[in-house]
Amino acid sequence: MTQANTSQREHTAESIIGKENLLITIGDSWTWGDSLGSTTLEFNDKQTRHKQFYTNLLAKKLEADWIMLARCGCDNSWIIDQYISISKKISSGYYGQYDKVYVHVCLTELFRELENKEYQDNLRQDLVDAMTFDEFCKIYFQRTITDRLVKPIPKLHSFSKNFWDINLVLEDYNFVPEIWQQLLFDETNIKNKVTTPMLSGVGIYPLTEFLKDNKLKKLTYEFSDMLIKINETCDALIQSPLNSQVGTKHPTSHGHQIWANNLYNYYATV
Repeated sequence: MTQANTSQREHTAESIIGKENLLITIGDSWTWGDSLGSTTLEFNDKQTRHKQFYTNLLAKKLEADWIMLARCGCDNSWIIDQYISISKKISSGYYGQYDKVYVHVCLTELFRELENKEYQDNLRQDLVDAMTFDEFCKIYFQRTITDRLVKPIPKLHSFSKNFWDINLVLEDYNFVPEIWQQLLFDETNIKNKVTTPMLSGVGIYPLTEFLKDNKLKKLTYEFSDMLIKINETCDALIQSPLNSQVGTKHPTSHGHQIWANNLYNYYATV
């Protein structure tokens, strides 16, 4: 679902015009705004993207300047690295001129890190001991994400999932309850429930290779059953008018507006 990064796709963007608050967003191509305007893999329509993506829309609601850190095709390791760096800057007073500094981290699907052999080596023992695929997913999520976060998470820092989900209780980590893609399905009355830990080949192929290389036959059979649900969700994305039919089904400008509204409602409660 997420296109590979190209040299013309900047990883950072900002609008610093002296607002009283600051919003920092971190994520993959969904946060970056892939497919907005005339954006394609070959062309980066910065002007339209920066106007339509949820970072700018949410910042307006929060009366905030904004900084976006996003990389198309990245994994959660990269995303969490950016969050840790930003958290340290905030703690050191780097953005002290602002009344409030909001941070939102929109995580991508699981298993993209398995493209990296060093990451595989660090995770292998914990993962091969998993008795079920559900346990496998939870261990993976813990090792790659929550083990790297220091609680308590500041109340103005929040996390979310874009087009995937697993069964975990994450309130202690300030996870927004809603899943971005689920909101888009619900808005258009598409009867599909987002329940899989990955959806694209960027997550599926490294996972299947890992299962094969480590001879995890039982987990492979369980994952095979999940492929039916993955295919159903991909079919629903094709039907969704709030997902672009160009490229790999990223949210439309209306889809970004829905997500910005949801995040604003979340911040209004903290």
